[in-house]
Amino acid sequence: MIARVPLIRGLCACALLSLALAGAGFALADAGAPRARDLGIPLSGTPGPLNAITDVAGLEVGQVSVTTGEARTGVTVLFPRGRDAEGGVPAGIAVFNGTGEMTGAMLVQEFGVLYGPVVLTGTLGVGTARNGLLEWTRMRIDDPVLRASRMLPLIAETYDGGLSDAWSLPLQPSHVVDALDSARSGPVAEGSVGGGTGMVCYAFKCGIGTASRRIPAAALGQAPDAGDYTVGVLVQANFGRRDQLTVAGLPVGQLLDDLRPRHAATPAGLPDGDGSLIVLIATDAPLLPAQLERLARRATIGMARTGSWGTATSGDIFLAFSTATEVEFATGQASTHLSLPNELLDPLLEAAALGTEEAILNALVAGRDMEGRGGSKVYGLPQDRLTALLAAHPRPGQALPAPPTATAVAPNTPAHSATPLTREIDAFLQVALDTGPYPALAVSVHRGGEVLYEAAHGWADLEHRVPATPQTVFRIGSITKSFTSLLIAQLVAEGVLTLDTPVGDILTDYRGPAREVPIRRLMNHTAGLLNYTELEDFPHATRAVIPADEMRAFFETAELLHTPGERFHYSNSGTFLLGLVIEAVTGQTWGEALRTRVLDPLDLAHTDHGDWQPVVAHRARGYTPTAEGFVNAPWLDVSVPFSAGSMTSTLADVQRYLRRVHVDNVFGDEVRDILHTREPLTGGEPVDYALGAVVIRERLDRRMLGHPGAIDGFSAYMTLYPDDDLSIVVLANAPFGLPDPVAIEQRVARLVFGLPRPQASGETLAPETLASLAGDYLPGAIRMGLPPLGVIVQDDGLALRFGGMAAPGDALPLVHVEGRRFIAAHDESMEFRFEPGDGEATGLVLDWFGALLPYERAAAD
Repeated sequence: MIARVPLIRGLCACALLSLALAGAGFALADAGAPRARDLGIPLSGTPGPLNAITDVAGLEVGQVSVTTGEARTGVTVLFPRGRDAEGGVPAGIAVFNGTGEMTGAMLVQEFGVLYGPVVLTGTLGVGTARNGLLEWTRMRIDDPVLRASRMLPLIAETYDGGLSDAWSLPLQPSHVVDALDSARSGPVAEGSVGGGTGMVCYAFKCGIGTASRRIPAAALGQAPDAGDYTVGVLVQANFGRRDQLTVAGLPVGQLLDDLRPRHAATPAGLPDGDGSLIVLIATDAPLLPAQLERLARRATIGMARTGSWGTATSGDIFLAFSTATEVEFATGQASTHLSLPNELLDPLLEAAALGTEEAILNALVAGRDMEGRGGSKVYGLPQDRLTALLAAHPRPGQALPAPPTATAVAPNTPAHSATPLTREIDAFLQVALDTGPYPALAVSVHRGGEVLYEAAHGWADLEHRVPATPQTVFRIGSITKSFTSLLIAQLVAEGVLTLDTPVGDILTDYRGPAREVPIRRLMNHTAGLLNYTELEDFPHATRAVIPADEMRAFFETAELLHTPGERFHYSNSGTFLLGLVIEAVTGQTWGEALRTRVLDPLDLAHTDHGDWQPVVAHRARGYTPTAEGFVNAPWLDVSVPFSAGSMTSTLADVQRYLRRVHVDNVFGDEVRDILHTREPLTGGEPVDYALGAVVIRERLDRRMLGHPGAIDGFSAYMTLYPDDDLSIVVLANAPFGLPDPVAIEQRVARLVFGLPRPQASGETLAPETLASLAGDYLPGAIRMGLPPLGVIVQDDGLALRFGGMAAPGDALPLVHVEGRRFIAAHDESMEFRFEPGDGEATGLVLDWFGALLPYERAAAD
């Protein structure tokens, strides 16, 4: 018989229990802690009341953590039928990768029965765990026959030496005894508890996780009134590379590529990401050992659904057991066991796979930042950023079959799969397509006359399931401005007007404060005109034709934001006026002038001013992402964005435009020189925005010119690296997402140039260094409509708040790269450089959307 020894007596049992649990490191479930489902992760199947392995009736779990000194280890124990059970349970074991240990497994495989509890711990704690379990058995069980059934206990391990001083052997037999005595039914603590205390999964803090699924008996061929069966799963997760992590099909590990472990390594000689996964699957459905082995094998699928394929040196061992039958030990009597028919097991097999997936995700979600031996640190999965990714990329609304990648290849060149570069670009774009979110992404890379890459991924039209191709026509938004500036440059070269001609001399009925502003100030956004698209009453989402005088009324009489030439302030209003100047000088509509003076001479047959009424072959639909999926974006009539942003084009046409105008110089030196002219502000501050509506600057250690574009339902970016004779075009049929087309172009450029991505320095900056950088920063002389920036100290690093330090909402973590250079944790193309190089920062430069935006530090209150 089993003698249960009460641990606590007397009237103060509750208070003493609290003290005992605190001192011994017992793990209790945190009822308020969010789990995977709470973060909006879409998970299939119906969980039990606790969504835990303890939903299987009678099952008990106990956990003790050991975190004294540099120890980060512990023990988790599980009794299949509770501590009072004397017999065993039918069981089966499956080994996905055998580079690990589960002592006692041979007996389970030989008899098909599990006797006694299961113990999970760290690799170097296996012997101690065995001794502790045997000591507990010696103290608690008097019957020699029952003791004999427990002589080969089942102990499973994963390696926790990355965070824990494992070689000091901190686990003691008393910890195991305490865990066994504390086992109970009910909620199960997850994350860095028990055997999972020091475990790391996908380079995030992880550990213990659990989940369950309920299956109606009728689904298994039983009588409808037979009730439900339950499958419960508990995992000790310690595996996976960061880039593999997948959540509900979303490549989260590739998007959350920062917050890397510090000094927390796998054992010497083994690759990063190596590790192990132990899975325990319990069910109250009557199954035979061979059926339970099949159930255990399904844990492999659950593991794979989170992204891992199992490394060569990982130990991935899975145990499944059924509590429906108690198997007595050494009775000498025949026994009969019921089981479900093999052909009806599919719901149970599915439940084992889905439960394993959710248990791993619950372990990840429960993980918290942990520091360990030798200054090591592993970060928890950032729940706020994961939630934002899931909200930005809703899976239900995007449940579309993946279209084929449509590829355009230069004559006599192989398909993209023929080169490592094109494979890398394809892989990156597929991730960007899945996470943008964009229905379609089209990218083109040309070097000289050679097409290095040109492909479209995704859907041009979601409703009709039309795949995007390199010939798909997209709206290009503000890239339109460079075409408008080209028309102005032509007219200047022809002597029809000059760069210093005041607006009022051409538009004689113009009565606003900008009447005396010269043309050049409209071209480089230094006129001081407000941006009409930022006004609350701007006519968004309309196909109505709005006359030019009504559009002018939005900004014509408004006071200038600053003296012309004093600041750069991006404004669509100025380029709108340039379109009217073109019409007044040429006697043509802006669209007609564009066609006759630019599009036809350059042979841009698939580019247009953007009228929505004509039928245009291969034209994409524009979309807006919402929490429910994509919705159709409005198509503004050309009269609204007009010469500032209405045009449509294709990959090949934008590439041809860049080359013919900015490389081949088909319109002559004077036109090109005007387009490439950069003029400083009146205070001497340099302005990278040239008169040709292109930003000309150094980036990636090379000269480039480029311009982004965005309009309802579309976004775009074009760049030319003239010294490398390389041009890149990115087109999408959704607004700027994450990554945006600028970030996509930068990543593709790095691949082409063979440049590494920016990486976290791994340094822990001193508190005084962080304090010298924190503060409120106000926009400087170059403005793109962004608010003040608040830089705060958070989690031993810096974080950013748009609007200032006191602005509401979560701050965006910044990652230290080197010196005083940081990048946004969510977007490596968003870079911050604090100035000067040492001492108290007086300003910063934000490099974002291809522009360098200076900010000045506000004086402290």
